[in-house]
Order: sequence, then C-alpha cells, then structure tokens
Amino acid sequence: PHAAMPHIAITTNQSIDASTTDAFMKQASEVAAKETGKPEKWIMISIQERVSMIMGGTPGPVAAVRISNIGELPKERVAVLAKSLTSLLTSHFKVSGERVYIMFEYPHPSAYAWNGNTFE
Repeated sequence: PHAAMPHIAITTNQSIDASTTDAFMKQASEVAAKETGKPEKWIMISIQERVSMIMGGTPGPVAAVRISNIGELPKERVAVLAKSLTSLLTSHFKVSGERVYIMFEYPHPSAYAWNGNTFE
C-alpha cells in the first residue's frame, strides 16, 4: 500500500451540524484525492469540533488543519490543496481564511501502519 495516505485532520472551535460535516468531509476527500494524485480509497478525513482555540489572542471562528502524507507533495499541489481546503472551510464552517493554519507533514512510511503493517 505505498499509495496510502493522506490523513487530513481538522480541528476547529466551531460547532458543526452533521449534514454540514458530512458534505464537507466528502468534498475534502475528493479534493485531497485530486490534488495528491492518490486514490480516494486511501484518503482519511477527521474533524474535531468545539475545541477551545484562539488565534492572534482573540476568540472567534478558527481552524487548524494537519495533513499527513507519505511522500512529499510538489509545492504546486500543496498550494492548490491549501487553497481548496481553505475555501471549503470558509464556505462550510464560516471560518475566515485568515484564521486557518494548514500544516503539511511527510512521515517516513515506517511511521504509519494500515491493516497491521507499516507502509515501508
């Protein structure tokens, strides 16, 4: 399973209804598959909502996104993926793009496992 990953973990202080969450996750999964070039069957999306968060010392809608992907993505794809995910967060969760951080991580394949085996 060398094509595996990525995992996109979203943390926000917003309270989100189930239908909005489902629609967002489906769209984010499609965008991630397209922009990473990896099959959607390997994409995992998770959302943690209603987390105590501030940004810039002020309360208000905010989100942090962590994208873990085996294999470094080309910077052009990183830029497009960041823009697309920020747009989705803005439209679905009403979080301004100025209050979204997106962190890209590229773990070694031996640091992740699926079905009991590492990706190495």
